[in-house]
Amino acid sequence: MQLDTNNAISGDVGPVANAGLLHSSPYHLLQYPSKSSLGKPKTRILLSCDTGNDLRFVTEFCERYSQHFRCTIVEPFNRQQANRMDYVFWLATERALARNTVLVVLVGPTTAGCANVDWDIAASLTDSGLGTAGLVGVLLPNYFESGSEAKSLRNIPHRLALNTSNGYATVYTWQHVMSSLFNAESMVRRALENSRSSQFQPNNRPPLRKP
Repeated sequence: MQLDTNNAISGDVGPVANAGLLHSSPYHLLQYPSKSSLGKPKTRILLSCDTGNDLRFVTEFCERYSQHFRCTIVEPFNRQQANRMDYVFWLATERALARNTVLVVLVGPTTAGCANVDWDIAASLTDSGLGTAGLVGVLLPNYFESGSEAKSLRNIPHRLALNTSNGYATVYTWQHVMSSLFNAESMVRRALENSRSSQFQPNNRPPLRKP
């Protein structure tokens, strides 16, 4: 996966445009072009996944819902050379530019071991002045092909699991989310409500996962 000269990902992700940089940050937010005839959608969906295996699901989600949400993803980067704390600070600050943001974690069989996903979740749960983001997990079809652990939800990212158990986050299946706009909008609405409710407090205590 490489950026072409137009700052769009070439390959499986589809036509994604550079959504702007924060100062001289080495990280880029990529935004899928909106097809909305009603102006730019207000709610930003920040997608997080195992970028080595599951980017095709990002494409499918964006093609289905970019008319209704501002679909973005962090451009794949070299995690071995990244500073975990700097990345989380950058993304938390960048995310705060949009008041209505929901992090959608696309969970496949290898997502739990991905440092970038853990960092994305940590950033979404960091209050940089405008509150925390909504958080949901979406279990991909290939997740259920990964064996018995999938049935007990043991193989989902630890930080996501903690926030699911305390009620802050909710987990859905890919089939449910993709079956109708109503389901997708309900998922987003509930995530935003939870992030703004004093009833649910995000758990962001675990240390950041090492690359």
